[in-house]
Amino acid sequence: MFRSKYLIASAILASAVSTAAFGAVANILPTDSFTAIPNSNGTNVFIYSGYYYSFETTESFLKYDLSSLAAPQGQQLVINSVTMTANYSASTFGDPFTQSLYPVVDDSWTGGAIAWASRPTAGATAVASDTRPVAWNNVTMFNSTAGFVSLVQQEADGDGTLSMMFKAIDLGTPPTPETVGGANQHAEYYPFSSGATAPRLDIDYSYAPVPEPASFGLIGTSLMFMLTRWRSRSEV
Repeated sequence: MFRSKYLIASAILASAVSTAAFGAVANILPTDSFTAIPNSNGTNVFIYSGYYYSFETTESFLKYDLSSLAAPQGQQLVINSVTMTANYSASTFGDPFTQSLYPVVDDSWTGGAIAWASRPTAGATAVASDTRPVAWNNVTMFNSTAGFVSLVQQEADGDGTLSMMFKAIDLGTPPTPETVGGANQHAEYYPFSSGATAPRLDIDYSYAPVPEPASFGLIGTSLMFMLTRWRSRSEV
């Protein structure tokens, strides 16, 4: 009898204090994207990164809907890792250069209605970067970082919309190193409208219980007291 109660109470206590949750990976594609072009104050449907002779050094923007990650009632979302894979649709050959992702607070932009002069403002610090040669049929892979995870966690817990700027950095001043062997150093990626080939977020996430702070302490104290009493009585 006492042993049965002891086991039941142990199970209840373990359940109350556990933060374990089932992990999953969400593959999320952008809902909008555009490239802001400085010299024409225009936009382009494809995503450009780097220096393109007719566009100069561009800034591209991506928007993602994170609402599918919302935690069930009584649970909290935990972002474990985030990566982004961007597939080249075209490129020029050249030396390695660095491409980075920056946070954008304002999610109100719409790709087709934004120009260089009215483009969203991005944060000054990149959350992820990738350095590699520009080549045909290549991909850019932004690996998980603490800053990337923190940004996605913040936006998922907030309004559920993530906006980022995609830009090549450390290019110097034209014509070098942007132009290598007479070719412009840039990469072109598929836009949001291309579906599965658009820049994809892979988000590893899980859910953890959210206990009531006051009642949680009372439950734990009471169960520990019960366990102590049952154990003492069972050993008599």
